[in-house]
Amino acid sequence: MSEAGFWRRCSNCKNEIALGARYWICSVTTCQRVRAPIQFCKPDCWAVHNEIENHRDGWAVEQKAPATPDAAPAPASPTPPRAAPTKASRDGQPTPAPGIDGAEILVVASRFKEFLADTYGVRCSDDVFPTLSEHLRRLAREGAEASRRAGRKTMLDRDVPRPAAEADVPALVVVSRFKAYVAAQGDLRCSDEVIPVLTAELRRLGGQAVDTAKADGRKTVLGRDVPRP
Repeated sequence: MSEAGFWRRCSNCKNEIALGARYWICSVTTCQRVRAPIQFCKPDCWAVHNEIENHRDGWAVEQKAPATPDAAPAPASPTPPRAAPTKASRDGQPTPAPGIDGAEILVVASRFKEFLADTYGVRCSDDVFPTLSEHLRRLAREGAEASRRAGRKTMLDRDVPRPAAEADVPALVVVSRFKAYVAAQGDLRCSDEVIPVLTAELRRLGGQAVDTAKADGRKTVLGRDVPRP
């Protein structure tokens, strides 16, 4: 159902998608859900979704929103009129960056880079994300141990005592990957309330890294600027 004055909100940035306006969906069929539709106001927002889901052969498919609130959108095209760019390896296929010891990257890189640029006016090298991911894995292990001591099978925010979560801040954690890592610590679940706490910690670590980079006379944050976990 549409809201007053617009059709739907972007699934990434939550901006309004106007009636009759262009929008984009993911070409991957599992993302084209009827009950919980996913749509994006621009290809860059789809790119964030793709970075999180790590689709190896996905693209952004341009669509047009209904002109009236009750009309159904047109079905997705089998081929895209416009594809959003993704990070690719030399063979042209999207690929996740490797983490320390081959582990997955747990940080939404594009959002973290945007946070540093908007807040501190600096750039961010990709080599910061393995170290930040190691911080998240350490917190996952600590939180898992705390939840076990409390006799729970679900990790809660109080199991990860870090900076207080901020309101209305985009998550910087790849939620599905982090929850999978928590589950691997002993058949544990992870509450959604943990993610804002982890996001606050990543923002704090980012600020420390910026201070180190600026003290060195640089406007680009490098991996060595991030405190070791």
